[in-house]
Amino acid sequence: MVHDADAHPGDRYGLINWWLLREAAAADHVITLSEAVAHRLVATRKIPAKKITVLFHPDLSYGARVRPGENQGSPLRVLFLGRMLPYKGLGLFVDAVARLRSDGVRLNVGVVGDGKIDPIIRAKLSALGAEIENRWIRHDEFNGILSRYDVVAASHTAASQSGVIAAAFGAGLPVVATPVGGLVEQVIHNETGLIADAATAPAFAEAIRMLAAYPALVARLRHGIAARREERSIERFFDDMCDISLRGTC
Repeated sequence: MVHDADAHPGDRYGLINWWLLREAAAADHVITLSEAVAHRLVATRKIPAKKITVLFHPDLSYGARVRPGENQGSPLRVLFLGRMLPYKGLGLFVDAVARLRSDGVRLNVGVVGDGKIDPIIRAKLSALGAEIENRWIRHDEFNGILSRYDVVAASHTAASQSGVIAAAFGAGLPVVATPVGGLVEQVIHNETGLIADAATAPAFAEAIRMLAAYPALVARLRHGIAARREERSIERFFDDMCDISLRGTC
């Protein structure tokens, strides 16, 4: 199974993924979690499309389920979650939030995850009064973290797909995402989240602004996540994997 076709053997994580992609080229069949990765495999790795099956990233559930309306009347709570890697777009997210705050939009923000935060970005976050937990997050901590927020930000500048989005959906939280890679496949615009018009701070800010201005929209998106939960379930994912194996294609 291949989940990241963007990496190359020039960084710590890219070396591992480069090896996996080399193995994928030699495999009888390849399963990806997004069309975006499948297309890159065909285009850059010369893997025939007939060898590839595209499935989906199943929800990741940590036990947290936000109840609709429990934060009604309060500032929108927006969470940036995950490893602080350049392609995650933390700087884009911070600039979007700063733009909204300067316009008087009421927001509470949190940045949670391991990795290096640029000192300039950290200073901006502090000025915004953001909750910062810059450390490795244990499995048993995700429940409490996700339950403190209303929406999750996926401000990536590049992506195959996102485990953070899968965790957000598992908790029933809508996602604001940039229109890159497989994110547009994971997030159904106006149904399970919002896709910004572009991977820029102004466009991302406008998407968040919509959620801050219309609490009913947040509630509707939560309903959309719940209505499609079975489609994203690990049970369905496992069944699909079994069907592929039984067909003899892998």
